[in-house]
Amino acid sequence: MSGTSTTDPIMARRNTVLGMLLLVYISSYLDRQILSILLPHIKAEFDVPDTYLGLLTGLAFAVFYTTLGLPLARIADRKPRVNLLAICVGVWSLMTMLCGMASTFIQLLCARIGVGVGEAGCNPCAHSLIADYFPLRNRATALAVYATAVPLGSLLGLMLGGWLGDAFGWRVAFLAVGAPGLLLAVLVKLTLKEPPRGYADRSIGTGAVSEPEQSALKETFGFLWRTRSFRILCITAAADAFVGYGLLLWLPSYLIRSFDLTGAQIGLRLGLMVGIAGLVGTLGAGYLADRLGARDRRFYCWMPAIAACIALVSSIGVYTATSLDVTFMLLIIPLAVLPASGAPVYAAVQSVVPAHMRAMAAAVLLLVTNLIGLGFGPTFIGFLSDMLTPRYGIEALRMAMLFTVGTYGITASSAYLASRFFVDDLAAAQRRIGSDS
Repeated sequence: MSGTSTTDPIMARRNTVLGMLLLVYISSYLDRQILSILLPHIKAEFDVPDTYLGLLTGLAFAVFYTTLGLPLARIADRKPRVNLLAICVGVWSLMTMLCGMASTFIQLLCARIGVGVGEAGCNPCAHSLIADYFPLRNRATALAVYATAVPLGSLLGLMLGGWLGDAFGWRVAFLAVGAPGLLLAVLVKLTLKEPPRGYADRSIGTGAVSEPEQSALKETFGFLWRTRSFRILCITAAADAFVGYGLLLWLPSYLIRSFDLTGAQIGLRLGLMVGIAGLVGTLGAGYLADRLGARDRRFYCWMPAIAACIALVSSIGVYTATSLDVTFMLLIIPLAVLPASGAPVYAAVQSVVPAHMRAMAAAVLLLVTNLIGLGFGPTFIGFLSDMLTPRYGIEALRMAMLFTVGTYGITASSAYLASRFFVDDLAAAQRRIGSDS
């Protein structure tokens, strides 16, 4: 990214740090997304209903992923984040490999819980580190680069999962994607350096920043609750994740069932679509948020609202289309705008809280987002699919996903509401940063 200082040794390495954090998040999302295309194999072997599969991809994973994010974020706000991140990478990689060794559905469920435990510390650490390396003027762009791990990890997960699952079985697929993460954990420890907290906001180029005082947990939660834009953006992100995670994790199964395809047939095509469209949408949203946000800060909230409206209309077309070619053509639009909420919302949240609360702010946001979105989104669609099966048969999953699309309306309305308070909350946070310097 442009604007890197060549005289400040901390800021000079920020792009390297961002690149390593991107690799970490790709590993995290690859381990998570590969499960979606392996669900038909798992369903066939263990003979479980869709509700169980939704529990496996959603609630069982998300409960531990989100709740453990809070204590891990508290550690990240007080202790070296790099050390914690390296441990987390190692844990989720090992547990992904254990998924491939499960001989019963319960064992697989427990291993997925373990993956969630490891991944719980990833984003709080990464968001806090990025906010300390990148100031507000290009923070959304940096977070957008980091968030490209979602489409890239999805691309790799769908391609590798589709091929490995059909050719060698779902167990080999888990083992193959989990093993490289153990090496990545070592690289994180050896290559990443811990920056002073709040460095980018308070002293770019000076090389002398004192650590801000650590706040009590009660004070942190009190501050977050009083920040109106933060509360509303949590609703925005949760609603967006509910429909986004739910549709994306069930999309391979929907295509396989409704169009009588195999994992290998859709893995490459769908993976490329998710990867390329998501990459364009993620980077475009971060760039536009910083570019337009320089003119009017409210664009950090307006962009998720606009993206949700586009996703609502286009997704209705996707799940009412009866032609495979039409479905894939229409899918490009929601896949491109699906990640558009991430970087602007995360940048907004990191900007309205003091530096020593950033990891906790990210953890609270992710708690609400992933518990509701990742936890209940896939689980709700699986449950609804089972409920609708007696009436719609093989098309029950299509109807369940079409019903869920309406949640985008909540995303759009709450994001617009947050824009009414964001500018004032941002000004208050900047005044506090100045008083802490």
